[in-house]
Amino acid sequence: HGYVQADGERLVDEAGNRIRLWGVNLTGPACFPSHAQAEELAAILSRIGINCVCFHGLDSNWGASSIDRSQGSTTELDQANME
Repeated sequence: HGYVQADGERLVDEAGNRIRLWGVNLTGPACFPSHAQAEELAAILSRIGINCVCFHGLDSNWGASSIDRSQGSTTELDQANME
């Protein structure tokens, strides 16, 4: 329903409807489930009302990462991990 905006102390969509964010934090290896696990997790989180996920460590350099550092830069995504 468009961009999220602040309306005083509330978050609203472009039509002015109140938005509530219910979130969880995934960290480390949990940021990189298999494709099937990701679909199952998304369905479960949605079913219990979660609509926002923070991926803590998604771009880490200490484990699995969304960034492909094999070429000595941080400008490419790791396609295998992103899948």
